[in-house]
This record gives sequence, structure tokens and C-alpha cells, in this order.
Amino acid sequence: MSATKFSLFDDLTNVSGNYGATALIKYLVQIISHDVCAINRNTMSYYRLVHRVGEIYKAINALISEVETDDTDQWDNYIKYTDAIDPLEGFLFDIAIQVATESTLTSDKDSVKECVDAVKVWFAARNKLQSLPADLQSLVPGLPADDKETAIRVQKHDDSNLLLSICSDIKKHDLHDSTT
Repeated sequence: MSATKFSLFDDLTNVSGNYGATALIKYLVQIISHDVCAINRNTMSYYRLVHRVGEIYKAINALISEVETDDTDQWDNYIKYTDAIDPLEGFLFDIAIQVATESTLTSDKDSVKECVDAVKVWFAARNKLQSLPADLQSLVPGLPADDKETAIRVQKHDDSNLLLSICSDIKKHDLHDSTT
């Protein structure tokens, strides 16, 4: 019996549908997923976020499919999917920049100031990530609500990982106060 091979990148980018209207969303998800697989900060929050974007992408493609294949009047579905595409693309551009910024930050710090600065960047990203799933919910009416308990568990996991990283830096390096 052969072992099943799992790829986080494949899981994140497993989005179906090849409509021109959503092609940019699909490519942005692939780019963001690549960085999400490489970062060491807020990893579970970003994974959860990209997974949610994938659900929205599928819902938009389902609306497009209904409009293209149904002979009845589908004007409402057309409006729903066209109203969702631009905000989702804009959101993904913002996230791509945020994830790319976080992916350039290493956990190898030499000074207390570098540690504090790293925590500030992490904290800003963490706060932004808290509000994003609610923003996404409004893009496609009828999409199931995000699970708040899972969001809390994911955030605790990311917080613990950050603290472990900082403790590791303190153990590895003789951190110095850069003001002296």
C-alpha cells in the first residue's frame, strides 16, 4: 500500500472552475498560497484565510455556472458574482503584499529592538487578520458563516508559535540592547 502524499500548497490551491472572470482570483490564490507555505508567522490564520477565499471563489464560480447554463433569468446571480469579484481581487492584492512582507521577516534577531519591532509587525498583521474573515463574509450572500471557535483556536496557535520563536531567539543569541 502506498502512502498518500499531502501537499499544503495543493490543498490551498485546489480550486475548481476556469472562468475568465475569476482567473485573476485563482492566480492570486496560488501566489499567496506559495508565500503562506513559506512563512513562519500567523501561518494557521493565513491558511484559514486562503481556505475561506477558496470557498468564496467556488461560490462565485457556481454563480457564473448558473448564469451560463440556466435558461431562466439569472440577473440576480449575475449581479452577485460581478459585485463580489472586484472587492475579492482588491482584498487578495492587499493580502499578497501582507504575506510577502511577513515572509521576508526572519525569526533570527540579534537585539531587543529587533525582537520588539518583529512583534509590532506581527501584531499589526494579527489585528488585520482578525477583521478579514468578517469582511469576506459579505462578498457572497448565502455563504455559511465563519466558525468563531476555530478562529480563536487558530489565533492561539499562531500566538504560541510567535512566543516560541521569540524564546528560541533569546536562547540562541546573546541579545543586546541596541541603545547601549
